[in-house]
Amino acid sequence: MVVIVEACITTHFAHQPPSVANDDQTAAGWVKVLESLSIPNSLEKKFIDTCVGEGAVLCLYADLLQRLPLCTSLLQELSFANSILSWSSLIQIKAGHETKMVLLWSKIMELLCRQIGYGTPASSVSPILKSILPVIFRASEDKASDG
Repeated sequence: MVVIVEACITTHFAHQPPSVANDDQTAAGWVKVLESLSIPNSLEKKFIDTCVGEGAVLCLYADLLQRLPLCTSLLQELSFANSILSWSSLIQIKAGHETKMVLLWSKIMELLCRQIGYGTPASSVSPILKSILPVIFRASEDKASDG
């Protein structure tokens, strides 16, 4: 199921008109995806695990966009940022998928900025920030050579 959903999301965005450049239009594209995606709560963990195993970043991002508004506290958002970091660490990044990973990384950064903005101590935020750097570095390594 995950592979099919990932392919559908990829196809959806591949067929967006070239003029789609601003955030409002991109957000509208995600709204259509989110309206179509429904993961039963009982299958949520299995879905996430399969997405991570398959490297289905767009599925993870769509699920996160659906679940993030349900957070009712900064602590839940911080926990969510940790979950996204965990997914990012476990995903085997394939050639050409680095750009999809930016969606997850930017969401982590957004959540961390919100934490700081609302007064969460830096000691709670900095471990996540420190942990994401090796993940990004790993993805940025030149895969064509040893460096």
